[in-house]
Amino acid sequence: MGVSVATVFVVLGVGLLVIAFASARAPDSRLVRCARSRLVLVPLALVLLPAFAVAHAAGYLAAVMLSHGLAVLLAALEIGCLLGAAALAVRRPSARALARRTAISVLFAGSLLYVGLVTWLWRPPSEAACSSSSRPGTVDLLTPPELPGELSDPYDILYVPQRQLVLVTFKSAGNGTLDFWLEPAGNRFFVIDVADPDRPRHASIPLPGPALPQYMTWDPARQEVVLSRLGYGKHSLAVVGVGDFPNLHLARSVPIDYEPHSMILSPDGRSVGCFKVQCALVMHDRETFQPQGEIEVPGGMVVLDAWQAPGAARVYVSMMGPSVAELDLGTGAVRLAAVPFGGGQLTAVPERRQIFETDIVRHAINVIDMDGMSLVRTVGLDYTPRSVRADVARDLLLVTDWFGGRLVLYRLSTLAELASTPVAPHLRNIAYDSERGLVFATSKCGVMQVRVDAITGR
Repeated sequence: MGVSVATVFVVLGVGLLVIAFASARAPDSRLVRCARSRLVLVPLALVLLPAFAVAHAAGYLAAVMLSHGLAVLLAALEIGCLLGAAALAVRRPSARALARRTAISVLFAGSLLYVGLVTWLWRPPSEAACSSSSRPGTVDLLTPPELPGELSDPYDILYVPQRQLVLVTFKSAGNGTLDFWLEPAGNRFFVIDVADPDRPRHASIPLPGPALPQYMTWDPARQEVVLSRLGYGKHSLAVVGVGDFPNLHLARSVPIDYEPHSMILSPDGRSVGCFKVQCALVMHDRETFQPQGEIEVPGGMVVLDAWQAPGAARVYVSMMGPSVAELDLGTGAVRLAAVPFGGGQLTAVPERRQIFETDIVRHAINVIDMDGMSLVRTVGLDYTPRSVRADVARDLLLVTDWFGGRLVLYRLSTLAELASTPVAPHLRNIAYDSERGLVFATSKCGVMQVRVDAITGR
């Protein structure tokens, strides 16, 4: 994987702090004279100023997703310190060196906000937290309990109803950002047979290399999964054969020259599509994996999620930005629905002609009319939602409380909250068996199975 972005930024920031403090302590030292030269200051400024800006944006975005109140408090604290340093420099010229060191220290600390928050959020769970998550008959752990200790976290999840199989990608707990939790051995692919929910069987296969296994799509004709792997400069698509479960095999790995995200399959099965992070869909030939074409998706900054019904020609895309997109794979046409700035994950409910999108920035659920691609309503929440699925027969909308670790159930027809239940820390994504009312959820403790009828009392 190489050295993470967090490490590079910390090294550069520490270097700037050393120069700033050395200039006050020993203004005539060789280090300071060298640091004050334009040959050093100009390149350092060109590197650090954009890095500070990007790191601040990432840090405050993470803070907003976690808690609006926390983000406001941190911003007020940082701005107050910077204004105080500026006032000190104006009122007391002799204290300008102190004001400069204070401002640089505050900016550096603010730029480390992202690293601090994700270190706290992605920290491995305690054994006690995971053991208390299971409640037999309602919430059950489907994967080996030792996986969190091996720094292997489940990420994307699919359910194949015809085979009653749950498909899961596991990736290194460092998530490509934190070196001390980067463990390539944590990259693997899991299959869980839930034909008998009380006696699940599982098999797994390692996915060698540091690139993180992320999103996937199921190819029913070939009984294979095609998944995307995101790395530092080296990305790929991998194909895993599942047809002979519990025997799994890595059929092939294909390098690609873009940062991959969500995966889809064409209605005829002859092409597989992979979304670029930068809002475009690349179609690949299913046999050769040669690129066939690209569809640009306007209206967003990065792709966050894509939803496709099995065999459907229309794909719905949530992006960080003010839009939700509908792509027609047959014609390449794109329609956009205007929504409040944000984004998250989504699910479409053709029976109701509606799309439900979670908003991880504004902490809300957006309801969009499929026919007119227009926003119908927005429902504010007091938590950060992430994954969302619908059950028309039970009149349920299922939403995960990302950082609270809960599954929250709403009446699909009215969006009135019905019930919620704790599941496990850091509840990421869910798949759903609507026939049996089983939710399969990825969390820091592993893959959890939740029986919806036990919660609703049906």
